[in-house]
Amino acid sequence: LDTTTDGLSLASTLRSQAFEDDLERRKRAVLTALCDTVLTTNAQFAITMSNESADKLFKRPMLHEFFTDYFKDSAEKAKFLSA
Repeated sequence: LDTTTDGLSLASTLRSQAFEDDLERRKRAVLTALCDTVLTTNAQFAITMSNESADKLFKRPMLHEFFTDYFKDSAEKAKFLSA
């Protein structure tokens, strides 16, 4: 029984590590995509220019969108605008 429990624990650890590795790869892919993304905004944070990488990342042209509309909530938006 002890060997079975150790085997299950090892399998669980390996699955957890594989999940963490996959998550880390996804994070790096997103960061790489963001680094290649260029958005130009005016003083009201309306997007006045975006490159092809930005359009691909957001899955649509970003021209005339408001950058601040993409924050997760109003508190995050307020914090950004007050900085």
